[in-house]
Amino acid sequence: VVEGAGGLLVPINQNETYIDLIKTMDIPLVLVIRHYLGSINHSLLSLEAIKRHKIKFKGIVFNGQDNWDNENIILKMSGAPVIGKVNEEKTWSPRVIKNYANKFKENLLEWKI
Repeated sequence: VVEGAGGLLVPINQNETYIDLIKTMDIPLVLVIRHYLGSINHSLLSLEAIKRHKIKFKGIVFNGQDNWDNENIILKMSGAPVIGKVNEEKTWSPRVIKNYANKFKENLLEWKI
């Protein structure tokens, strides 16, 4: 697992961005989307960059409080698959993580992502 914080076009050095790293490593990408002002635009721009750079894309994980309107717009306009949603948890435990892993695994297998 490689996490890139801040966005796909964030520089990791003077010449390269996270997209360059992903392409070099030839790894599949999961886009995590949290709802905030501007998240629809940022999400759609990220999804366009993924397509333009021909990145192996597995799907979206929504993170945080529900915002069905934002989610529906992002999904309708992008056609991207959804792997799952991570809620704001009061505490994280092996049980909570296992529950999410099982839900995500079901979606990945069911949708052949």
